[in-house]
Amino acid sequence: TDYGETWRDAMLTAPASRYAWARWQADVTLPGKGYHEIWAQAVDDQGDAQPMRQPWNPRGYLGNVVHRVPVVAG
Repeated sequence: TDYGETWRDAMLTAPASRYAWARWQADVTLPGKGYHEIWAQAVDDQGDAQPMRQPWNPRGYLGNVVHRVPVVAG
């Protein structure tokens, strides 16, 4: 919620199959009302992480950047 300044662990559930997405869950406290972004970054057991940004990719192949979810708290 602080644009990548700090990170927290999330609970990861096992995917339904070898090729399925794995779901994650975390409790998040927003700093106040208004617009916020929740950023999610996958890190493997070797410490390799998704990149923060990626060069322009018009077709979207191999898009693997940090996922940003916009939310508005009222």
